Amino acid sequence: MVRQDEDKALTVSQKVGVLSTSPDPVEKIRQASVELDMLRCELTQMTQELDSYKRELSQASVVRRQYNELFDNAPIGYLIVDRLCRVIKINSIAAELLDIDEADTPTALFSLCVSIEDREALKNKIKLVATGVQAEFKVQITSDNRNSKPTTLFMQPIEDKDRQQYHCQIAILDISGRCAAEKQLIKARDYLQHLATHDELTGLPNRRSFNDSL
Repeated sequence: MVRQDEDKALTVSQKVGVLSTSPDPVEKIRQASVELDMLRCELTQMTQELDSYKRELSQASVVRRQYNELFDNAPIGYLIVDRLCRVIKINSIAAELLDIDEADTPTALFSLCVSIEDREALKNKIKLVATGVQAEFKVQITSDNRNSKPTTLFMQPIEDKDRQQYHCQIAILDISGRCAAEKQLIKARDYLQHLATHDELTGLPNRRSFNDSL
């Protein structure tokens, strides 16, 4: 009988201990409220970051659209090639100058549009630009349908869409008109020099030519 009373007393004591150590409901509510506030702050921060990313994406889309419009409607020829001279993008003026069909852009090689003498140097220049530097290069543009044209290439690096490597953006300036004008200028200068140093009737060197030779 005494043993049973002791067991009952021990059982009651254990139950009282368990009840005394169980968390207070008010405390549980307070902890849940704190956790909820923390989650709410994290959610607000994530929402702000998402909104910021959307704004940046929208701005990048506007800039890309403006760039494409400027590229396509530029008054001079523009094209983009990779380090192997493969044409990635080309505007209508460059396509006409190089005699490239814009539909054939993925299979076109820019190096085949220049004279054989300039091809190796052009490849080296494009590889140099692919390392992140600018370059300028004069080449003869050739095609099956027209004579060669002297041009100046202004090349600058441009990041690819994955930003893992550089492509080469090229502005093509047709300088055939300027070269023709320079030739005419040299010819006119030589003619005036001949008139100044030769007799007009006989065509023989005059006194000025003799004095200049002394």
